[in-house]
Amino acid sequence: MKNKNSNSNNNIDNNSSSNNNKNNNNNNKYKALGAIRQLKIHWVEPVASVLELTKLINFDFDVVNLNCFYPSDNPVVKFVFQLLAYPFCVTVLGITWAISYLAKKPVRFDNVFNINGIVLFALFIALTLTVLLPFQCEGNPNGTTSMLTNPGVICYTSAQHVGMVALAVLGVLAYPVTIITWIGWTTVKYPSRISTGKGLHLVQRYRFLFNRFHPHAYYYGLVLMIRNAFVAILPVALVSAPALQVVAMGTLLMTSAAVQSRVWPWRTEAANLADLTMSCFLVVVMLGAAPLLDLGQTETEGTLGVLLCIAVLGPLLVAVCAIAYSVYRRFSPASSYSVFLCHHKGGAGSLARWLKLQLANHSKRQVFLDSDQLEDLDLIFDTVRSQTKNLVVLLTPELLKRMWCAGEIVTAHRNKAAKNTNVTTSKQHCK
Repeated sequence: MKNKNSNSNNNIDNNSSSNNNKNNNNNNKYKALGAIRQLKIHWVEPVASVLELTKLINFDFDVVNLNCFYPSDNPVVKFVFQLLAYPFCVTVLGITWAISYLAKKPVRFDNVFNINGIVLFALFIALTLTVLLPFQCEGNPNGTTSMLTNPGVICYTSAQHVGMVALAVLGVLAYPVTIITWIGWTTVKYPSRISTGKGLHLVQRYRFLFNRFHPHAYYYGLVLMIRNAFVAILPVALVSAPALQVVAMGTLLMTSAAVQSRVWPWRTEAANLADLTMSCFLVVVMLGAAPLLDLGQTETEGTLGVLLCIAVLGPLLVAVCAIAYSVYRRFSPASSYSVFLCHHKGGAGSLARWLKLQLANHSKRQVFLDSDQLEDLDLIFDTVRSQTKNLVVLLTPELLKRMWCAGEIVTAHRNKAAKNTNVTTSKQHCK
């Protein structure tokens, strides 16, 4: 019964994890729309009305009219309310945790910590974009600069803006810098901690960071954080170059989609497909928004001319580099593997595994064992030809009857790829 209960709990956790994957994907993409809304684009209906809905999830409280609670229309006070949005969420979470103790149904701290992590992931783009808003200034015809989100505030000269900049610096240190540093340190330490006795405790507490992804992509939470940071930074950093805003944002989203499709990090197929599909839709949004850029004709032609020139010459440069690299690999091959174990699995599989373990214990050189490289079997002869320094043949009665083994020996001999070919019989070695 105990095992059944634990299995059912694991199934529930896995199901909730897959649901969280989809929900977090949706939240991140909605937050990205909020950052895209900050670009200097003349949005047209009906998309303009749709993007207005992203104001609230990006802490733009003008939607709910805070003047009802605070009569003075002070941008500094409004900015303070925006900065306190996350502490408010943490306070609500803490009160809920305290109520669970009073009700004698306490929630584990690891669960509370995990919920807080999910909230941080969901709000990270909004928090980063919010703390950077005082630095998003655009020029005026009279030579001054004012905030893009509040044109009545003159940048770096008015007392209000100086106060907002001071708060923004504290916000940058408290939110994006602290969060990315914490997530980065936890991710770097994950492999060593997971191998200790505290590994299970770490996994339980950081489910929001690691359990959503496949084990081979445990680091992808940090990748998402860094990507989301750039999504929030681009509208602010390139406020004076709107054409670059659209191109840079589109490039970032396209690169993110390419990395995600290559790594395929999410644990569920649905989450991977949803993430990839939404990223592609955001790229389409950027393509459709390009003609709506609010620019002067001269500035548009100059900036876009350079960008298009780079885009046209880019494929040619990539092709030249690929050809040059192929020629270099052909005439100056690098030996990636010091030892290539050629063996028949039925007769010397265990011996080959034992040899690899012994070599790994006494040397840092790479050893090729095809059982560990099943995804590259179609390139196995090329590996022998161009990436092998020593071919070690474990001679058993059935070895030369195997096509792959005979091909490896012939390839090494004809191409003179392996400097040394060592032949060992498994019976003699076992004795």
